[in-house]
Amino acid sequence: MVNYLLPLLTAVARHTKENFVQKTRHTEAVQEQFLLTLLRRHEDTQLGRDYGLKDIKTIDQFCDRVPILPYSSYEPYTERIFQGERNILTSDSVVFINLTSGSTGPQKLIPVTQRFQNSLRQANLTSIGFLADALQARERKFGKLLITNSAQLLGQTPGGINYGHASVGVLRMGKFLYKQLFTHPFETLLVGDSLARHYICLLFALRDRSMRGMIANFPMLLLRTA
Repeated sequence: MVNYLLPLLTAVARHTKENFVQKTRHTEAVQEQFLLTLLRRHEDTQLGRDYGLKDIKTIDQFCDRVPILPYSSYEPYTERIFQGERNILTSDSVVFINLTSGSTGPQKLIPVTQRFQNSLRQANLTSIGFLADALQARERKFGKLLITNSAQLLGQTPGGINYGHASVGVLRMGKFLYKQLFTHPFETLLVGDSLARHYICLLFALRDRSMRGMIANFPMLLLRTA
């Protein structure tokens, strides 16, 4: 079944990429429409009321009224979301919370909605479309991919929201898409021991003739696997 779905996925990715390219030809109008839609969607949230998003009608008004702030300014909002409060930063329900690595300070909470996850999936499909076209230009085919990231959750908030590293949320919420892309079963990413997980994923990759590449969040992860 997967062998039939991968070409279909590639075709969808190419179509998504073409839509993206069309939008780049009038970026200012596209960005303005996106901003205004975003403001209308979130104007009745706690953040929207605090900054008067309902009254913002232009890009200039947005720049004047919504300052660029550090994470500490948003922390009170994210803590309320962590405890289970709704309609704080987003009108949509928070379905996952990304926990940052903490490499630049204390770990931060990044709320994720299904709408955001869908937009991220569109971005990923666009990237796959560009990749598929680039490979075709070199007379090569897009194929299955190896990834060794962990998909294990770190826990659940008092409000009942799963949380973990950003890649965990992406993998779990986009499971159907990634099942078509990976050369190994999704369940291999649930193995807790890092060495064992890498070994199992590599074993599946070695037996799959349709494997064409490796993906990871950071280049160093690819180097570690290699």
